[in-house]
Amino acid sequence: MFGQKIVKMITASGKNSYWSPQKWNWILPPWFINQNNPLHPDYIAGKIEFYNYSCRSWTAVRAHGSKTPVRVDTYGIIYLAEPRISIEIWLYHQQKLYTPGNYPEVQQRFNLMSGGIDTGYLLDNGYLAMTIAPECLPSQNQIGIRLYAKIDSVDFFEPVVIALIIRPYDDNGLAPIYAMKYKDGHLEINRRKVLCFMEEPLHMYFSNAQHGDVTQYFRFWEGNSEIGSEDGSCTGMLGFSNIPSQLRPVMIMVSSQDGQLQSKFSRRSWLKAMEASDLPLKILNLINTGTGIDPIYRANIRHLAAYCVPGTADPYLIMVLNRFGLTANSRWYLQESLQKIGWDGSPGDSGGGLQLIFVLADYYKISGDIRMIESYWPVLKRIGLWLCNQTVIGTITREKKSTQRSFRLGRYERTLWICASLYALGELGNILGKNSEVQVFKNYFLILWTKTQNYLLNADDDPMSDRLKPLNLSGGEELVEMLSAAYPLQLSERGNPATLARIARVAKNYLFQGGVFSPRDFKGVDLELTARLCQVVIREGGEYQDILDFLLLAASPTFGWPDRINPLSKKGIGENGHDPRVLFQTLLLIRSLFVIEEGDQLHLLPGIFCSDFWSCPCIELHDFPTVFGRISLKTRTVGDTTQINLESNFLQTPQKIIFIINQKYRVVFADTLININGGVITADPDLRMIRFRRCRA
Repeated sequence: MFGQKIVKMITASGKNSYWSPQKWNWILPPWFINQNNPLHPDYIAGKIEFYNYSCRSWTAVRAHGSKTPVRVDTYGIIYLAEPRISIEIWLYHQQKLYTPGNYPEVQQRFNLMSGGIDTGYLLDNGYLAMTIAPECLPSQNQIGIRLYAKIDSVDFFEPVVIALIIRPYDDNGLAPIYAMKYKDGHLEINRRKVLCFMEEPLHMYFSNAQHGDVTQYFRFWEGNSEIGSEDGSCTGMLGFSNIPSQLRPVMIMVSSQDGQLQSKFSRRSWLKAMEASDLPLKILNLINTGTGIDPIYRANIRHLAAYCVPGTADPYLIMVLNRFGLTANSRWYLQESLQKIGWDGSPGDSGGGLQLIFVLADYYKISGDIRMIESYWPVLKRIGLWLCNQTVIGTITREKKSTQRSFRLGRYERTLWICASLYALGELGNILGKNSEVQVFKNYFLILWTKTQNYLLNADDDPMSDRLKPLNLSGGEELVEMLSAAYPLQLSERGNPATLARIARVAKNYLFQGGVFSPRDFKGVDLELTARLCQVVIREGGEYQDILDFLLLAASPTFGWPDRINPLSKKGIGENGHDPRVLFQTLLLIRSLFVIEEGDQLHLLPGIFCSDFWSCPCIELHDFPTVFGRISLKTRTVGDTTQINLESNFLQTPQKIIFIINQKYRVVFADTLININGGVITADPDLRMIRFRRCRA
């Protein structure tokens, strides 16, 4: 293959002068160069392998209506999923070639309004800017690439060349390009139109492994318009040029990555799917804190658009949509999943699986949509019976000897979700007045929950559960799975001693600077587990500053996260460089800082007065959705005193409003009756103002 030929030539110690180490950046992506350079922080010892192990961090951008996003990494390299290619942006001026490996500096930021990415390549005498964002065209929605350069040059008539370089690989390795051709404004790869050019390229050159790299074009300036290769090693360059004073923007469109997706839906359902992926921009202003949380919240709400696509129904995505008041969007995904349930209640490919009933109940609490529950009640009962007959009975009737290890490695959370779904089904039945129909589910819930608690307590007492970190890094994952019983499932009450003990064990054995170690097979720090742990700590009123600071430091310049990172370099080393699961958990974490509902109680600002992260809280919530209705809240801090003003529009009045504070704060005023029990402040629901004072050490 082409990559093997490259590696063989590189390791030939200069036998071919063209492939000398000084020109590696012209031939290979910078992540490959860095991870094979012993002097670079990303160096990985071992054999040379053409796969990105050291810098798997990127940002996903999706065209409206497309299922597959386009990815842009931190070097500014664009990756397409179909065909699997990479697109590099080069600039040539005054006999100097700039590529992603040798730009003096590359800066990125997320464009909140367009939902795209702005990348700036700094040059010695100017800059090159690239914007990649969804473009709404009359015919269809596509991804647009806009290039613009500004060069300060003493040679006013020396042209500047801006080029797109198409490579037969992505960060997962080689992907063959057997044919490449430019024709009628389109670049065709393997007989498929991939790029559409708004104006005719002035420079064009296609090559393969036999003829050398496209850098030869800048030596001879002789081009061609197509190439083929039996080994799939085609590579190409298409460029534009002008003198520095007359440079103008260049626009290229990325053709749809999944043109067949719409054919799977009727026109009516397709339009509904598009509505479900539209997120109103007004929710960007729900939260203002004056801290680094604000840009992360707004960017990740916009990043949701890259994962709100037809055919997907991640339970945590639905929970995010529910809890930020986007119930019209989550309703479509719930209906899509419920319609895929089998005749026997099996989830099939519904996407929600064991969590579907729980997230539907979560939807009902926020929206109050009783008709949705009534319409799908027969389906919900089928799911409940399937859980009882297929899963629950098989779990709870095993002997202790056989179950002692059956819960390991993912069984904890699975069983806890079954418990939560059965409990939620019983609650929904009570709301509909169908108590007799759901009694069987309540009974199974009690049996399973009792046995699960006993098993978890036995696991806590297991002397092997406190083994040293190097021997059992997967223990952190197991403990976070156990902690899901506390949050988000809320099966165990706040302050449960077992929950607090598990949090302490994670902090003692499985944290690095606030991040939870990944299971040993994967290495690094797992950011999804870290965000999930932080939610539980907030709910329990613990100190979470180190965890939140770690997540903020691990965020990319566009405020996204990979699934796993190197804890020292903070670069992605996992499978997904912009992981939706981390995105969902981070948004749920941000919400839990300000609002948590516990039964008929509303916990306000549960994460604010328990952590040193908030030295001077100045927080505003605007029309913020809760289970009880929407609220608006504003805090002002003057000196040591923080005043909270609350405006509520409760549709269902909570029994109590709860504030959790640590020993550094005390209440100095409230305009309603309150009860103080240690660090728990209980107020009547007619509360409008309360003041806290921070005690000086």
